[in-house]
Amino acid sequence: MSTLSAAEISNPADVLRWQAEQIQQGQYDLLGRVWVIVLADAAGGNLPAKAIRNVLGNRLEFYGYDGRSGNPLLPRIAATKDKGTLLLLDPFTRQDGAVGLPDIPDPTWEPPIPTAAQLAFDPSKQKKEKPYIPPRPAMIRQELAERARAMLKGTRYMVFGPVMQILVRPEGIPDGWILQCGGEVHSGRSMELIVNLDTGAAFLYGGRYQIHRPGGQ
Repeated sequence: MSTLSAAEISNPADVLRWQAEQIQQGQYDLLGRVWVIVLADAAGGNLPAKAIRNVLGNRLEFYGYDGRSGNPLLPRIAATKDKGTLLLLDPFTRQDGAVGLPDIPDPTWEPPIPTAAQLAFDPSKQKKEKPYIPPRPAMIRQELAERARAMLKGTRYMVFGPVMQILVRPEGIPDGWILQCGGEVHSGRSMELIVNLDTGAAFLYGGRYQIHRPGGQ
């Protein structure tokens, strides 16, 4: 993994400090919870293994954090009051509290083919037999460092990006939203994801975004 000086991404220290203050003071409007962050391939950047990338692409997934067995653990995302900046309200941590991302199903895993007897199971005739239950897919780790394109020189911050899309599940709305991310109008600077390796605190720096509501207005 390469290193970047603060100047190479326009000295984000003050911006990250300001974002943290907005979060602490509640100066934001909640958009929903992050489901997937889609990244562009960057020169010199780390990428998931080819077999995984061919299926999923270059993305960070929060699989299993959507609250199917309790309260949702998906990190919340908000916009500043002027709608100009996106804020990540929760750190990137695993269910055990360690910094990182959840395990995801291995996209290269192929389930075994059930036998004819398993498919022909009839509970009325085979009360002592258990019905065929397809096995769960193998799980693999999403390592943050394997997807970061650089470390911010002299810090414990990893840089990911450019960020292309963020898939969001709004609170109380069944349909998902897509935050389409791009370069700033004047500078062309892309949006970057910056994550603290020690705390998991995450920031979206630079760029701009538009909210798309598939099937909506």
